[in-house]
Amino acid sequence: MQERNKNLIEVDIDISKGMLMGEGINLRKETQSIENVFIPWNNLNSHMMCFGTTRMGKTRLMTFMIRQIIEKNDHVFIVDPKGSEDQEVFSWISQYANEFNSLKDIVYWSPERPRDSIKFNLLYGQSDEEIISTIISVMDVKDEFYKDIANEILTCVLAALSFLSEIRNPYVNKIMMLIEKQKIQHETISYINDAFDFNYIKEADTILNDMISKLGKNDDEINQIKQAYTQVKRIYKNPDGEIPVRQYITFQDLAKYSSFNNIHNLYEVLQNTSKKAIKDDLTSNIIENGKQAEASLKRLCETDAGYFSKVSTSYAVTMSRLSTGNVGRLLCESKINVLKDRFYNKDKRIIFFAQPYPMKYTKAADMLIKMLMAMLNNIIANVGVTGNPNHKRTHVMIDEAGSITNEMMLSLINKGGGLGLSLYLFSQSFADYKNTLGEEGATIMADNANSKAFFLVNDNKSAQTISDLIGGKKKADISYGTNEGTTSRLQAKTVDEALIPPHLVTQLDPMTYILKTGKDVYVMISPYQRDSSIEIIFDNTKEVKNG
Repeated sequence: MQERNKNLIEVDIDISKGMLMGEGINLRKETQSIENVFIPWNNLNSHMMCFGTTRMGKTRLMTFMIRQIIEKNDHVFIVDPKGSEDQEVFSWISQYANEFNSLKDIVYWSPERPRDSIKFNLLYGQSDEEIISTIISVMDVKDEFYKDIANEILTCVLAALSFLSEIRNPYVNKIMMLIEKQKIQHETISYINDAFDFNYIKEADTILNDMISKLGKNDDEINQIKQAYTQVKRIYKNPDGEIPVRQYITFQDLAKYSSFNNIHNLYEVLQNTSKKAIKDDLTSNIIENGKQAEASLKRLCETDAGYFSKVSTSYAVTMSRLSTGNVGRLLCESKINVLKDRFYNKDKRIIFFAQPYPMKYTKAADMLIKMLMAMLNNIIANVGVTGNPNHKRTHVMIDEAGSITNEMMLSLINKGGGLGLSLYLFSQSFADYKNTLGEEGATIMADNANSKAFFLVNDNKSAQTISDLIGGKKKADISYGTNEGTTSRLQAKTVDEALIPPHLVTQLDPMTYILKTGKDVYVMISPYQRDSSIEIIFDNTKEVKNG
């Protein structure tokens, strides 16, 4: 094939035609010629996988695809696990965002740089059942018994907190919402600046005065507002010493109740509050909720303390990982989820860039990726439940996917396509998925990816797998022979012949790849892409604690 067209990136991108993948020859056509190859956006609803050894061009192809998604104004989540010396992926993304006036849409997320990362509370807006499902899904245990224990603890604790929030001073929630909205207004181009800095509380004095002037119709209401404001300040100053507000619950709040003593303390508060609810003659529904929550916690508190500690260890470890270190900073320092605000606002979009660094933060990276996938699962699940599609499609691009693949990605690739999410996985070998997901899980991934790109691989077994995934073509096999030496006979049969023999996959040049999309198979040359004109430099002067 000819040398790459260096003007292709500027001249031939046309997002109305689909995703431009470069120039190629369609091997399914009888008359073959070089053409610009576009994958229609609808085809990408069925996901894409890309394979090939290192330094062959996978990452450059990925960033070229990201450029077109940014131009299309869709949401895009990029996971760059290992990073690079010159931050080339982040540099390109920043350049493309700047090109399309979208720098304000970029958010960064990494345990290496929590100071510069967006903070969001994944539990915000979730029901009790959704919270329980999210936490249990990331527990690193195979025995269902320990997941059942976690389920029981969370069910009891969340029911108690929900009841306590029902009878709490109503102005507490209103004041906290206004404070959290102030945090959103402090959002900068790339991150929310120190989302839990106490300066926000100092600024909240204006909220108190505004609420009194607008809602304080009499002395009783004014006193209620002042009392609520005092409670809110205590919650922000000393979260460990206060009962958390259910609507703004974080992993850190729930981790407190993995302790048997703290569950007992919650039970005592619940008992006293439930009695007061009956005395104050609150609605029968609220009183009944209190009785049910109290009965559930009572059963939990009657468990032997030693037995509880033993069977709840897996749950306690999970909650500790979600709420401490740099993971805790990313997931718990904000009480709201600003990403969801962008998802559901038609005038906003997300360019999310994550660097989990699994080689340095093994457990933390694994937990963060699971949490990110859990959030995306939750968002697309709501599309299925409500029947209301999101305003923009969500594209999830994962480089070096083999090192961080988990079962939640199986759910996304299995169900996400019809609910507004497209998954793009880039890895060195199909064997990576077999290693992390097993034979069946890897097969499910491949079956759900309608488009596949194959760069050079060095392993003959991997080359054979790729040849099999590409498929073959029918060919007539004609033979001529004699029967018992006297009668001539012509035999014809149809046989399958590999469209791309395995040895060809081991001979591909850099930036050259095989593309299979639907039934079509192309030999491709990647689009030319200049180095980024933007340089990303992080301030690494402050030591970051390993999370």
